[in-house]
Amino acid sequence: MAGNLDGVVNYFRTIRDNVVSERDEVVFTDGFNTAANICVQLLGERADGLLEQMKSGQLSPEGQQTYAALVEVKGQMEKELFAYWNGAEAPQ
Repeated sequence: MAGNLDGVVNYFRTIRDNVVSERDEVVFTDGFNTAANICVQLLGERADGLLEQMKSGQLSPEGQQTYAALVEVKGQMEKELFAYWNGAEAPQ
């Protein structure tokens, strides 16, 4: 009888562990996506603002360098986020 009970207990432990694991994965996925979107959006908004100034001829050469750097960082960030999401190790 004890053997049967152990099997039932182990079965329910496995179910519990799978549910917890799935829930943790959903929480991680939602958190990662939210954080990634916030980072990329903030860089994009700042770059867009500088681009508007540049189009109107009101952006200094230093501002243009800042714009170029933001666009480069945004692109690199998107690349690294996608790579991490697709299973690549995070850069050190």
